[in-house]
Amino acid sequence: MKSLKKRVSITPSNFCGAGQSTDGISIWSSIHSVASRRATLSVVFAISLFISGAAKFLLSDRKPDSGYQRPAAMVQQMMDLLTLSGGEIHTARAPLSLPEAEVAAAATALPEGPTYIGIAPGAGGRQKCWPLDRFIALAQHQIDAGRIPVFILGPGEAEWTPSLINAVPGALFPTVGKNGRPNPSVSYSIAVGRRLKAAVANDAGVGHILAAADTPLVSLFGPTPAAKFAPAAATLTVIEAQSFGGTR
Repeated sequence: MKSLKKRVSITPSNFCGAGQSTDGISIWSSIHSVASRRATLSVVFAISLFISGAAKFLLSDRKPDSGYQRPAAMVQQMMDLLTLSGGEIHTARAPLSLPEAEVAAAATALPEGPTYIGIAPGAGGRQKCWPLDRFIALAQHQIDAGRIPVFILGPGEAEWTPSLINAVPGALFPTVGKNGRPNPSVSYSIAVGRRLKAAVANDAGVGHILAAADTPLVSLFGPTPAAKFAPAAATLTVIEAQSFGGTR
C-alpha cells in the first residue's frame, strides 16, 4: 500500500517584524533555531493541513486549546505550530545529526587541545551589529588569556574577512574557504560550533546556528527585542544595549 505524500504548510506569517524577510527552512532547522520567519515542511500524511498562527489561528485547520497564550519567544511559537501539525510535543532541544564529512572537517579545522571561543560579528542588518573593532578587541583578549578566537563568518561578512585576518593573526577562520571568502553550509557551521567552549554573537542567524550546536552563548541585542528573538541555546546570556543606556 502506497503512502500518500502530502504537504503540511506551517505559516506563522504574523511573526515577522517590520522590514524582516522570510526564509524557508527544514523541519530540523525549525526545531533547533528561531532564525526563520516561516517554516514549510513536507511529511507523509493521509490528509493535507494548513497550520497558521495568523489572525489568532482563524484560517488554521488546527487550533490550540481555548485559553492558549502565544509565547513571546519565536522559538516556542514555532514549536507550538509543529505540535499542532502532528500532535506530538516538540522542543528546541531535539537531537540533530550532521554529515560525517562535515563533522570530520570541523575536527580538522579545530583539533582537540586548545580552548576555542567563537566570535560571530555579523548580522542580516548592520544596525544589529556590535562595532567590529570591539569584536577584534574581544578576540585579542582571548589570545592574551591563552584561548583561541574562532571567527564564524558568513557570505555577508566577506568584505570584513581580509581586515579581520590581518587584525587578529592568531585567530582561526574555519568558515572561510580556500578562495578567501566565507560560504559555509549550516551543518558545517553547527559542527564547528560543537567544538567551541563558548561563543559571542549578535542577534543574527549565526546565533541560532550556535544554539543548535549547544554552544554556550552570549547573545548581543541592540534595536531588536531579545524576548522575541533570543536563540534557544541551552546556556544563554543575553546582553541588551538598553540595559547599559544604549539603543543599539
